[in-house]
Amino acid sequence: MRITRLVLERYGAFADRAVDLGPGLTLVLGPNETGKSTALDALADLLWSIPQQSGRAFRYPRKELRVGARVLLDGVEHEVVRTASGLVGFEGGGGGEPWRGDGDDRARWLTSFGLSHEMLRLGGQDLFEARGDLAALVFRARSGRSVHRLLDELTARADALYKQHRGSRSVVTRQALERYLEVDGEIAGAMADATQVRRAEEDVAALARRAETAAAELREAEAGHLGAAARVRVAETARRLAATRRRVAELHRAGPFLGVEGIAAWRGATERLEKLAGVAEDLAREVAETEGERDAVRVDEALLADAEPVGRLYRDHAARQDDAQRAEGEEADAEAADARARVALAGLVAPAGSGAAGSGAAGSGAAGSGAASGGGSAGGGRAGAEAADAEEAKARLGEVERADAGLTGAGNAGAGQAGAGPARGDARSVAELLAGLWVGDDLAAELDIAAEALDDAEARVVERARDLEGAEEGVEPLDVPDDVVADAVREVVAAVEGGGSAFAELRQARVDEADAERERVGSLAAIGLPPDALDGIGAVPSAEAVRVAGALLVERRKALADAARLVDEGEKRVAALLAQLDDAATGDIPAPGAVDDARAERDALLARALGAWLAGAAPAADPELPVALERAVAGADRVADRVAAHREEAGRRAVLVADHRHESAEVERCRAAVAVAAEAERDAERAWTAVWAGVAAPLPQDGGAFRERLAGALDASGRARVARARAESLRPDVERQREYLAGVLADAGRPRPDADLESLLVAARALLDEHRQAQADLAVARERRAVRERAVQDLDRLREVRDDAAGRWARLLAEAGLADVPPVRWQRRREVLERAREEHRRAEAHRSAASVLRRRCAEFADELALVAARHGVPDGAGAAEELAERVAEARDGAARVRGLDERVERLARRSAEVGTERERLTALLDGLRAEHDDDLDAAAARGRELVELAEADREHRAVISAALPDVDVDDVVDEVEATDDDALALAARAAQARYDEAVSRHQEVRDRLAETRVGHQELLARPGAAELHARAGERLAEVADRVEDYLVVEVQRRLLRRELEAYERKHASPLLEAAGRLLERLTEGRYVALRTHQDRSAALAVVGADERERSPQELSEGTADQVFLALRLAGIASLQRERAARGLPVLPVVLDDVLMTFDDARAGAALRVMAGLAREWQVIVLSHHGHLRDVAASLGGGVSVATLSSAPELEVARSAEEVRDAVRQAAPVAVGAARVAAPKATNLAAVREWARANGRQVADRGRIPADVVEAYELAHR
Repeated sequence: MRITRLVLERYGAFADRAVDLGPGLTLVLGPNETGKSTALDALADLLWSIPQQSGRAFRYPRKELRVGARVLLDGVEHEVVRTASGLVGFEGGGGGEPWRGDGDDRARWLTSFGLSHEMLRLGGQDLFEARGDLAALVFRARSGRSVHRLLDELTARADALYKQHRGSRSVVTRQALERYLEVDGEIAGAMADATQVRRAEEDVAALARRAETAAAELREAEAGHLGAAARVRVAETARRLAATRRRVAELHRAGPFLGVEGIAAWRGATERLEKLAGVAEDLAREVAETEGERDAVRVDEALLADAEPVGRLYRDHAARQDDAQRAEGEEADAEAADARARVALAGLVAPAGSGAAGSGAAGSGAAGSGAASGGGSAGGGRAGAEAADAEEAKARLGEVERADAGLTGAGNAGAGQAGAGPARGDARSVAELLAGLWVGDDLAAELDIAAEALDDAEARVVERARDLEGAEEGVEPLDVPDDVVADAVREVVAAVEGGGSAFAELRQARVDEADAERERVGSLAAIGLPPDALDGIGAVPSAEAVRVAGALLVERRKALADAARLVDEGEKRVAALLAQLDDAATGDIPAPGAVDDARAERDALLARALGAWLAGAAPAADPELPVALERAVAGADRVADRVAAHREEAGRRAVLVADHRHESAEVERCRAAVAVAAEAERDAERAWTAVWAGVAAPLPQDGGAFRERLAGALDASGRARVARARAESLRPDVERQREYLAGVLADAGRPRPDADLESLLVAARALLDEHRQAQADLAVARERRAVRERAVQDLDRLREVRDDAAGRWARLLAEAGLADVPPVRWQRRREVLERAREEHRRAEAHRSAASVLRRRCAEFADELALVAARHGVPDGAGAAEELAERVAEARDGAARVRGLDERVERLARRSAEVGTERERLTALLDGLRAEHDDDLDAAAARGRELVELAEADREHRAVISAALPDVDVDDVVDEVEATDDDALALAARAAQARYDEAVSRHQEVRDRLAETRVGHQELLARPGAAELHARAGERLAEVADRVEDYLVVEVQRRLLRRELEAYERKHASPLLEAAGRLLERLTEGRYVALRTHQDRSAALAVVGADERERSPQELSEGTADQVFLALRLAGIASLQRERAARGLPVLPVVLDDVLMTFDDARAGAALRVMAGLAREWQVIVLSHHGHLRDVAASLGGGVSVATLSSAPELEVARSAEEVRDAVRQAAPVAVGAARVAAPKATNLAAVREWARANGRQVADRGRIPADVVEAYELAHR
């Protein structure tokens, strides 16, 4: 399974964010806050569902979260979408997850198929200290996890049976011992005849010792019998082993021989010498061919000496050609700029020799405008002066517009006849023309200032004149209410609405009533009661009564639940005991009284036969008696044998029966307790209901809050009644205030006799508003008249300013030698001259640039000609290319010569190495011949035969050791060699006879012990003591059984642990082998293997290429990370293979910032390893280190790089300093609604519970990762 595209449609802080994942290894890069962690959470939610308390549901609610993906599964591509309700997109349903198997969930995927840098660091430390799941996988993978599971089961079973700590009261053995001691203590008060019981106990103890002795003799006889039979079985093997030993001695006497290492050295040296002979011939032939090829190569050393200048000339050739073209372009641009300057000056320059400037002619006809502007300034009356000013302003505006049009027309005409003036008949340069037309920078600046001042003064005069045209002479008279009437109305309104008045008190009473009613309804609604629920309620119960009744009900309910739980647990124990009894039930185990019944029947028949024999009765008188007696004796023996054979099963069954009886009684007692607790609970329920007379009783845990709400509702109801009564008492006073205000309004001409007080107050406020507005309008009219008078005075002043500016303008024109023209024509002339000057400056800049380029081209041509002449290359357009080609040929030849020389050196070194090795091997063979008298082949043959005989010796010894593990093999061989088969068979039969005799004695003692115990039980069977002793015996048998079970389990556990530890010290873990190969690739061959220490199996060591072990303290931080990464990748590969074997698709593997401590070389090695693994299953690496892009690019194909877009820009409304100032002053730092900060998560238990519910792995103790705490706080904002 592979995910080719992940889309965060609505998830976290993102919308429609897509990440494309490649077919192999995908490297997802992005700086902080670009969504890497969000993408990881989205991938987890896509696979395993969105948690109920999702940490990404802060921008969109959980029900709107939506993650899309394109999934490639079994060669078919599916478009799937994960929402809060499930996964849709696969055929056959909307919720199918074909990758989910048994035990698969988010937590297992994150911990087993994912890895972050923090998990990498902590996991590496745990691994080196043999902690964590991966350590268990590493150290248990050698012997198989099933063996460790068996060891864990044995440990749990042993701990359940017995623990040394006396406080462990729950173990089975201590419970059985406590039950025995309890019964044993009860026996003291109900003992029978102590003397008889003590004597019977002594007989039982003596017979028990004899039974132990007989059992020891039986074990000894059994060992002798088994040993003799084993010697018979291995006799032939022992004789073959003796023959092997004799042949070995013969070979040792025959002469020297080669050992295993000598044979291997002789064979290897011979074969190696044959191969080296051919290698030497090939090397000599290759050296000759290479030297001949070297002599054929020719190199131009002189040209190589000039390689640097030739390369530079070749590189600069195209640039100099471009410089020549650019110089021509610069010169053409200069001519064009001067031409544009001449065209611009055509309207300002008269033909050569005319002696007049066109600008003076163009200004004729404008003098009258100045006179006109000064005339008519006097007149009779202010109205006439204002009219004259307006007419004068209009005339000057028209004159300015006509002058502007005339200048534009003259310029266009001049541009159309550019060749008529300076272009064809005037030989002056553009610089000379500009010098003749320019009046100087200082005078031009003064003219600009004067023109601006004149235009500004004229505009101010015109603007002020227009303002006065529409000004009003005065305002219309206003209908203002009488001030006395308004004051009277205002006084009455203030009295009615003032604090302490009847109307204000009435209004407050109504507000208080509404608030109290709202509080009453709210309190009742909060506890689920209707608004009219207080009608039938008397007094509220006291807090103490509520607390006592509620605590009693909670206590009784808990007691009932505990009793019911005890009944349920007891029934489960009874059912389990019944199941054990069913499992233990078999037809071959006699009933508890079967032995006594069989023996009673036998004894009765025996007494009957004895009585008949003593009476002298003939056998014919009772012919069936002998047969019946024989059958009874045989039956009693069979029952006794069956009891002896199954005594342990019978004891266990008796204990089970007793336990079943005890547990059944306990269940019945618990059922009675349940009935009592149920009645008590009903009494407490009735008492609780009685406390809440008149309302439905709440839950006990809500009683305090319910009472507070109910009391609050009653208090609010009382306050509402008080407010209503106060309002009724105030109504007469309010009516008198209404009548008085109605009379005042009637006097003011606003009669409303039938209106209520509220309406009269509205009418009074309207009257007062009209009075205030009329007063304001009157003030505005007065202000407007004053403003107009000030404007007339201002207009007179502005006319004087305008006249002064016109005089200064005329003086400056005369000083410049220009005609009297308006300012606008001066601006047009100034702009034309500025354009011409700018074009001339551009022309001069183009000419300077062309000069520099021409000089550069000339210097290049001189240097190229010098180098070409030195090497015999014709000077011309292709000289640079020819020189470059010849230099390249020379360099190729030099490189070829160097390569051939290096090859000859390598071949020579290899030839010397081959010769040295041949000499060493020849010396080795000569040494072997000298050691073995030159008969090396015979010594080798004897050595091979000795190796075969040693292997046969080991096989024979293994067979004998398996048959007789406690006997020395050599002693067995010597014994068999000295004894024939008949003697061995005779010894075996004798051992068999001794064994049969021991079995008989042991059975006899056991029978007597059983009879004695029966007599002892009969003594104890008296009322009281018998029952107690029986129970004590059962309990003691139970203790013995539990102890025996514990010893058996403990022996099994210790043996298994010892053998397991020995096995793990000798065998390597397959996971360690796979991780070692990955580590070699990750560290580029520096570290090649992993293994556990020989002295302790629970510690890991790293083995370098130098075969030296290194502890974790000797490794760098990055290397330790690489060790754990290798182990984790090997573990993931193992898990993926298990999934494939189960028919499940492999899962994507996500690695988050695991390359943080890797340098570039090892980061590249890690990416190569991951790219190789990505051919089998998808691997995604998340990182914020941008340099990994270059590392991935250097690997070639197989790695896809996905780049996340940068983080969204913040909407900054203030500077950083302003924000800090606002924070210090507790002011808001951003415009808009502020998000309420999440409270600090101080409850670590709540954080852990939330993390586990959302699939995050956290430990029960210690520090919680910062990212988990941050996600918790984000989810609870």
